Amino acid sequence: MASLHSFRRELRRMDHGRVLLGTDVGQICENVASALAPHQMELRGRTLPEKAAMSRLRVGDLDLVKLRYGSDVAIWPEPSNEFLLLQFVLSGRVEVEHEGTLTVGNEGQGLIIEALDHRHLRLSADCEQLIIPVRRSTISRAIEVLTGRPAPARYGFDQSFDLGQPSGASLLCLARYLLLCPPGIASSGSPIGTLAADLLANHLILAHRGAGSLEPKSAAAPYPVVRAEKYMRENYALPISINDLASHAGVSPRTLSSAFRRFRGVSPMERLRELRLEQVRASLSDGSAVTVAHAAAMAGFPHAGRFSEIYRQHFGESPNVTLAKARTN
Repeated sequence: MASLHSFRRELRRMDHGRVLLGTDVGQICENVASALAPHQMELRGRTLPEKAAMSRLRVGDLDLVKLRYGSDVAIWPEPSNEFLLLQFVLSGRVEVEHEGTLTVGNEGQGLIIEALDHRHLRLSADCEQLIIPVRRSTISRAIEVLTGRPAPARYGFDQSFDLGQPSGASLLCLARYLLLCPPGIASSGSPIGTLAADLLANHLILAHRGAGSLEPKSAAAPYPVVRAEKYMRENYALPISINDLASHAGVSPRTLSSAFRRFRGVSPMERLRELRLEQVRASLSDGSAVTVAHAAAMAGFPHAGRFSEIYRQHFGESPNVTLAKARTN
């Protein structure tokens, strides 16, 4: 596979940060746990892992970990639901046994380990992997935005896939992008890692889930949007921040913003302004407002001058014209 071979060459740039993990099993486990997860390990043969090495690259808050043990090993990760592990098998063979089911990843394949509960891994001596941990909270948030429903406890992702097929090759391209990111935009705190993690999550949901698609069932807005809009309508006259809306909707501000842009085409605060403008127009049209300034203030617009321009841009006429029409009728 030409793309995998070129990717392996590009991965050599990670070697400047390579760490030799030692020959003591306990020391190796401790070093790997610092980048991935606590686990127990034992040698499957009599040879010591003299070539055990790990390279780690951080892009924002996302990690790329290149790992090889250099010996046949068996691994028992400690149970954890914090991360999902996306693994690219660069060479050799990985076997993952879980609840009586054996999943095999050979060179040129990818593996998705949803959670580290009751897994038994076996790696060949020539096995080398690139591993990307993805927070399960990121996956769950993406599912919530896509479907409008709470994420299930089990995602049901494909346990293995071919890096030569479109869905696998696209993941390889994303990993290559992270690898080649200029240091200036890949530093800690950069949004690139967050954006890449969100893209990874959405790709896994839409392209690597077997039976039972997690795509939206309908065009109906998800419940965080509905709850936020209900709160807006009931409290439009009050000062409202994005944090207020997110807290009431029960999601993070970023999740709420993503949901609004997907299902409403605007940000939550832009939607709040639309609802306030609609309230002003209603009060001007039905005669319940005495003046434009009164209607604007009652709908949560403190500055009448700026409000008039916003109103005209939205409705194509000034609020004074709307009020005059109501009085004429």
